Amino acid sequence: MIAVIAAGYVQGHEDGDLSSDPGFSSAPGDGDCASCHNDIDPNVGGELTLALSVAEYVPGEDVDINVTVAGGGHEKFGFEMVVIDDNGDSVGNFSIEVGDVTLETASDGYDYIMSNSEDNGDGSLSWEFAWAPSDHHGDVTFYIASMSCNWATVECQVGDEDARDLSRTLVQQNRAPTLTDGQVSPGEANWPISASDAVGFQVTYTDLDGDGPVGDEVILHIDGETPAYVMSSSSSNDGDFTNGEVYEYSFTQAGDLGLGMHSFYFTSSDGEADATSDTYDGPRVNDEPVLSSITATPSTVQLPINPATVTVTYTDVNGQAPSSITLCVGDDDLSDGCSGTEVTMTASAGGDGDYTNGEQYEHSQVFAAGKTVFAASSNDSMDASNVETGSVWVRTDVPWLTDSSVSPTSAGENNDFTFSVRYHEYNGTAPSTISVTVGSNSFTLSKVNASEDPSDPEGAEYAYADTMAWGSHGVTFDANNGANNALSHDGGSITVNDAPAFTANGTAERAGDTYTFTASASDINEDDGDSLTVSADLQHYGTLTLNDNSDGTYSATLDLSDLIDRGGTRTVTFSATDSFGVPATGDAGTASFFVDYVGGADMDEPADASGAPGDRTVTFTITNSGNADDTYTVGASSFAGWTLSHPATVFVAYGSFETFDLTVTVPFVAVGVMDELDVDIASQNDGTATDAHT
Repeated sequence: MIAVIAAGYVQGHEDGDLSSDPGFSSAPGDGDCASCHNDIDPNVGGELTLALSVAEYVPGEDVDINVTVAGGGHEKFGFEMVVIDDNGDSVGNFSIEVGDVTLETASDGYDYIMSNSEDNGDGSLSWEFAWAPSDHHGDVTFYIASMSCNWATVECQVGDEDARDLSRTLVQQNRAPTLTDGQVSPGEANWPISASDAVGFQVTYTDLDGDGPVGDEVILHIDGETPAYVMSSSSSNDGDFTNGEVYEYSFTQAGDLGLGMHSFYFTSSDGEADATSDTYDGPRVNDEPVLSSITATPSTVQLPINPATVTVTYTDVNGQAPSSITLCVGDDDLSDGCSGTEVTMTASAGGDGDYTNGEQYEHSQVFAAGKTVFAASSNDSMDASNVETGSVWVRTDVPWLTDSSVSPTSAGENNDFTFSVRYHEYNGTAPSTISVTVGSNSFTLSKVNASEDPSDPEGAEYAYADTMAWGSHGVTFDANNGANNALSHDGGSITVNDAPAFTANGTAERAGDTYTFTASASDINEDDGDSLTVSADLQHYGTLTLNDNSDGTYSATLDLSDLIDRGGTRTVTFSATDSFGVPATGDAGTASFFVDYVGGADMDEPADASGAPGDRTVTFTITNSGNADDTYTVGASSFAGWTLSHPATVFVAYGSFETFDLTVTVPFVAVGVMDELDVDIASQNDGTATDAHT
């Protein structure tokens, strides 16, 4: 701020010219007009006015000034003015309009402007000129001294003089503060910074007027107007805002800002003007992902056709998933990009999705023969990880077997079996041995097509054909290239077997109470160890295993007591299988046999059948307790000779029962007369089986 003070001064010098002897402005250290004139009551009579064109000055811009000195009946008028800053120095430059002969300037410690000898007026006199500040001088004071008088030939008439002093303050126009040199630490060279690292911000607040920020507040804004943080004055500040004071704010963890790239700026105010800094980028907060534990499984691949799986562990302490994990196959120096084949690695099964403790990624493929280098890289969408490198070795000195074939897989002892397999050897080396093992016997295979080479993608076919011994045999192929064995190749299994056959119809014979069941069957493989299981399936009994009689027949016996539970004619069928479960060919036929009947007759006694004359019905129940379906003969008689009606026979299935009705015609003249009925049944299967009721 700048102050201005003006003081009026009328010359007491000859001809009113002060330029040769200034120093009467009423400024500190100066006299005033009363110093030379005899105004015994200064600042009472007359009038001094000072008009300034602005309320605040701006360096380099003119301040227009009007000075008017008035006195009743006076003829002579004059003034002297100086502008002084708070340091006591005169400042700025006065300028007089070209052609104006009423003003002049002078210097004597201070720089003055004053009226000259052209000071005649009639009751008042005015002057117009300008003052231009050359810099920010702070508040300045205009000091002015004036004099008016009644002129008496060569000097003011004593007793008719008016001296006046005046001072006026002119303030400097406020200069807005500035916020400069915004910084974040760690700086850009160290980005990204870890979410766990501390981060600090600072800015320099400068006010050339020396005004501090209102409330001592400088505000930090991150990623927009909000959030906003009140910064603290640096401990190194000296309180002089004109040369800049540093304000600071710190976060103990950059993760409080959030991941990613940020921006920031600062605001403040000196109470009159606001200040906003430039917007700065940063910091970028992120923990770079880390790849570790890269490995190939197996690290040495035995065959060029076998795959290997490359795994690597991806860890991101911020829990961010990878935007990509890439494996460069064939190049382990990615400084200038991948010159091999890029493939995408995928998450292994069993992960928990927590990237802070590491998640495994993998890629499987068949690698080229020999040594293959690889390198894995990743990105969390903001930053790349480190590069993890490794290698896998694929052997070329081990042969292998593929595409085995056995035809047929099941046949008889006199049939040929053909065994074939394809032999592969990376370098084209022929097998020193190649064989098929069937059961416990081994056979050497021969090359099928002389033009085929083991190094061809399809390899070379080797085969063997011949009859095989009876039995079930595992099949295994083996080979050797003179240096290493191929992995044994499973060819499955074969069955060498001939079906048994029935040689005659089966029979069922009875001798007394003994039944003999016989079947005739043979198996050409019996001499090789095959065996037969021959059975008879008896109606109403089940399966009976027949014994080998060592003469091509098989038989077994049952006693009548074993079969008596079901009487009548029954059938038996025969079956035979060998040790492989192969059924016998041919037909042993169906035999029949008879089991004696055992009758059973049970008839329930009905309830009392008394009643009025007319037809009366009495119901009887027959239960068959014999060993076969049976028909029962029914008989009935009336002691009184009443008419009876009933079925002659009743059929009852085995283990069942049936009912029949006996109708009695009671005469009307027989009221109160009782009759006695005799009813009986007899089994037709077994005449000894009867039952009767009276």
